[in-house]
Amino acid sequence: MESIRIRQYFYLYGIRFCSSATVWLDFILIFSTLTFIFDAQAETLALAAALYGLPSLILGPYIGSLPDRYSPHAIVAVSFCVRAVIAIFLFQAYSLEFFLAFIALKGLSNLGSTPAEIVLTTRLLPPESVIKNTSLVSITDQTIKIVAPLAAGLSISMSNSTYGFLISGLTSINGLVFVWLLKPNSAHTKKCNTTRQKSSLREVIDFFVSHTTAQAFLLCMLIQSAALGTYDSLLSLFMRELSLSSTSFGQAVSATALGGIIAGFAFPKLYRRHTLLCATVASSIFGVCLLTVGTAGLNYALFGNYSFPVLFLIAGFAYGLTSQGFTSTLQLTCPSNILGTAFSTARSCSISLFVVLPAAGAWLAGVTSTASVIMTTGLITLISAVLLHAYYLQHEITAGS
Repeated sequence: MESIRIRQYFYLYGIRFCSSATVWLDFILIFSTLTFIFDAQAETLALAAALYGLPSLILGPYIGSLPDRYSPHAIVAVSFCVRAVIAIFLFQAYSLEFFLAFIALKGLSNLGSTPAEIVLTTRLLPPESVIKNTSLVSITDQTIKIVAPLAAGLSISMSNSTYGFLISGLTSINGLVFVWLLKPNSAHTKKCNTTRQKSSLREVIDFFVSHTTAQAFLLCMLIQSAALGTYDSLLSLFMRELSLSSTSFGQAVSATALGGIIAGFAFPKLYRRHTLLCATVASSIFGVCLLTVGTAGLNYALFGNYSFPVLFLIAGFAYGLTSQGFTSTLQLTCPSNILGTAFSTARSCSISLFVVLPAAGAWLAGVTSTASVIMTTGLITLISAVLLHAYYLQHEITAGS
């Protein structure tokens, strides 16, 4: 019996691994291909980003609700199939217009997978295993985030073509094999089908209003997303203004991912100790890091050469704790009939901040400076997190409450 459970988890982990690898490979390959194969200009890259992200913003909550009403096992399988087909289309796209059209379809094909995987994980794992699984998945995702650009870069430089999309397609097919091996529990599926009901946005709102732990993580996640949306597109410009080398931006991105990996190892212990450590305290640390980075723009001579990588490593650590805390809290506390809807709705809110706030950040940078925008963003994040921490200390917040 124990060996069956181990095999089932191996198949489940295989699904999450292939899904993460596909997403990161596609993301890097899409923009690398546009830049180095199609010689796209900045406007085209912005259009591609919008086509890739807008489906999630517009249709995310609806498609995310499907695993609440139908088989998440089937939805993951369909997602892998569509991803594989579109990867082949991207490989064969002979014009920029077709390539952009397939980018939009690629973004659409990613929508149902993550909510369905979240629901599938919650149904298959006992509550005591959810936190460890979240940690492992986060470590895997951040590791792939570091490795994927290398794989995509080699694919483009060695062949000067889009062969990397074939790797993405094969990864999706491999994920489909894991889905087939992870046979759904027929008894549980029958039970879910007989109690199937349409999840509503009102139920999701009521859940976040009534569950303080989920509410705290949602607000902290949105605060950090707002900060990222405001400053992230300015970061490379900020480093150029400081006369840093072209590798500085890549070092910051890698350090952030490494911080996320470290957060994956630390998360289970910190989350069980007190959830606020992964919510408001982590957000405060995130704000302090941004405030310090912005201050460096005023007088970089006060900072060492390795200050930025260290600061972004700590920021990635803090962001990783909040992200994992939000996912684990939803899986532990959210009613099963609205879990997919709650997750996808929160993700759409987060993505909307990434879409809207870069324009605000660019405008503010033009009025003031990039350093002041980053510093102000960090200060607002810190103040918001401290206020939330003071508020939620008055409520009993425990893991799984």
